[in-house]
Amino acid sequence: MSNTDFRRTTDGAIVGAQDGNLLRLPGAAGFALVGILYGQCNFTACANESLGACGFGAGEVRAWASPDLSQDSWRLLPGELLPAAQRPAGIYFRPHVVFNAATQRYVLWLRWLNVTGPALTDDSTLYLTASAPALDGPYSVAHVAVPMYYNNSADDNLFVDDDGAAYIAHTCRSCATHIVVERLADDFLTSRGAADPAFRSALVGPGGTEAPALFRVGATVYLTMSHLCCFCTQGSETLVYSAPAPLGPYTALGSLGNAPRAQQNFVFVDPLVAGGAPLWGGNRWGSDPGPGGPPLFDRSLQFWAQLSVLANGLIAPIAWADNFTIDVA
Repeated sequence: MSNTDFRRTTDGAIVGAQDGNLLRLPGAAGFALVGILYGQCNFTACANESLGACGFGAGEVRAWASPDLSQDSWRLLPGELLPAAQRPAGIYFRPHVVFNAATQRYVLWLRWLNVTGPALTDDSTLYLTASAPALDGPYSVAHVAVPMYYNNSADDNLFVDDDGAAYIAHTCRSCATHIVVERLADDFLTSRGAADPAFRSALVGPGGTEAPALFRVGATVYLTMSHLCCFCTQGSETLVYSAPAPLGPYTALGSLGNAPRAQQNFVFVDPLVAGGAPLWGGNRWGSDPGPGGPPLFDRSLQFWAQLSVLANGLIAPIAWADNFTIDVA
């Protein structure tokens, strides 16, 4: 795997997935990377946050499949997972898809803003959920505004535990941007923590955080998060917390650092990949390595790294690597 070049399809096209997640397909079908295309436009970070500006539109939610995660092995699945015409007008971010083994359906969560005020901080963040019998759809919208315990929640990530229960880790904008974990309903389309405190965690982290990820290694659940970083080119330090169960209680463990100069996107754990060692992915916004001209938004590179979980349960900081190799069964 290369951190200085693009992942590509077998016919050479760039894999432009941003802000999504990695998942294993059932059986021996391989792996899938879900992401959003923000636009082939000049990267201006958050200089213009108005509806329709570069990075602040409906976006295209797409998926790519690979048999083994290798750099040039990807295949773009046909069609958008949920076309803009099938969802309310607004600004969409951070799509995440998980497979529900009980219902045999793929479940999509999308963070979106219904733009009503002059600035994004005036607009409440909502979650849209949809499901489909296959990864590439067709998806049916279940809820356009999922009820959550904390209103105005932002960046999110999904996690399916070993027992089949699913959780959402998300940023609470209404409580100083701490992270909270809520258990999802059995169909993964709503939150049980919205009404019952037994199914949500306490607020986690120092506040001023976003881009969380939730994953398990053995008997320990880890919750990682980044400092607020709106499409930032400098990246963001990743903080690490651990707990005996997804709903906590969580203990601060330290930091993965910011050597990749990226903001956390996902953490993927699977026994077929690197023997179950976590695979970390982050966005390096504005890092388009193309020759000449301003960088393009969807040509921002991603940094992937295998995390090292130490014997004492801590996770070693991420070191920069141009390239690395992992074993995929």
